[in-house]
Amino acid sequence: MSQTTSSAINILILAAGEGMRMGSELPKVLHTVGRRSMLCHVVGTALNMEQYIVVAEIVIVHDPQHLPAFKADITEEFSPHGLEIRYAEQTERRGTGHAVQCGLPHFQRKLPVLVLYGDQPLMGASSLVAMVSALQDHALCLATLRPDDPHGLGRLVQNPDGTVAAIVEEKDASDTDRQIRLCNAGVMALGRGILPLLDALEANNAAAEYYLTDLVALAAQHSLSVQHIEFPTNEMASVNTLAQLATAESLWQSQIRAKFLASGVQMLAP
Repeated sequence: MSQTTSSAINILILAAGEGMRMGSELPKVLHTVGRRSMLCHVVGTALNMEQYIVVAEIVIVHDPQHLPAFKADITEEFSPHGLEIRYAEQTERRGTGHAVQCGLPHFQRKLPVLVLYGDQPLMGASSLVAMVSALQDHALCLATLRPDDPHGLGRLVQNPDGTVAAIVEEKDASDTDRQIRLCNAGVMALGRGILPLLDALEANNAAAEYYLTDLVALAAQHSLSVQHIEFPTNEMASVNTLAQLATAESLWQSQIRAKFLASGVQMLAP
């Protein structure tokens, strides 16, 4: 494939969540959108980035119980691709920061890392590449969105130059903070300079978990710049319930219909 940049990236996919709200014994990320698991959607998007950038390695963070199911799902679709996909076990679920700590040692090359989530099946490759490109000037880049209802999402506090000053979780937000419409979408691109700060994450919170979002505050302490890329809200749709899965299915079908209509396929009732 043609490349528009010589940069290379490692991709870490977090997929160890229990998905208890799905009401199913099937791992959350193996639920399907368009008859394809959400995990395969995310891996497919990661591989589509190769149109623009070198994807060096992909590691999937999983829980111990479901590794055989994950491997079977991924192998069936992606084994002909040629890129080895490795797996990292997260024995204890101690937050997103902990999940990244579990995955990093499984990369063989020290490169910037793009952190994706296995329950966000609608992301676009070109938007993710823009996040990676931002690492040329910044230590960290966040994916953001402006949802109609920001309830439950962390808000981004920005510096005058547009860079990110802090992420304020809703439970800690003031009335002024809650008026901010720009929200954290979870996905992060981590430059090589900020990766050592993962060891400084602390679990000083009510959940006793290591939050990846705490990297923003650590970056500020070390005078490292943090930027964000705003995504269309639909691209960043996360699935935690069956209702959200149904919404993702509807959005995916709308995308497919629009794609085929634009290519000249006629539909009686699109």
